[in-house]
Amino acid sequence: MGKWNEADKIEVATLRLAGAAKIFYNGCSNLHEEGVTWQKFKDTFRNRFKDVHTDKFHFTSLQNARQKKNESTHQFADRCKALAQKIIPKVDDPVAQRIHRETAKRTVLANFLSGLVGVPETYTRFANTQTIEQGLTTAL
Repeated sequence: MGKWNEADKIEVATLRLAGAAKIFYNGCSNLHEEGVTWQKFKDTFRNRFKDVHTDKFHFTSLQNARQKKNESTHQFADRCKALAQKIIPKVDDPVAQRIHRETAKRTVLANFLSGLVGVPETYTRFANTQTIEQGLTTAL
């Protein structure tokens, strides 16, 4: 899309809309006006569909994550990773960003291991797991 003009970007994006996004677009008169820019189009959707939960909510959700009854170990790991992505602060300093990512990795590992249930939980409790990939392998 890098070399497309703004009208083409908006038209392709509009054609790809589905579900709630399509309903929102159809009801949003300011997106149908002449001269809507690609940036305004993106910003309108981002503001409408942004996550309204606080960082504290996401952090607590990660801390309290438990493997659900019919949830596979892989699905639970993916859910923990997705929750962790929501608590990583976005900073401009690459060193600080790396530190935040490493902290999130340790947090995900700890919460993943503590949230496992049944036989996988028993196996991983005594393993000296250093990464979530090792934890997944041990649990499986």
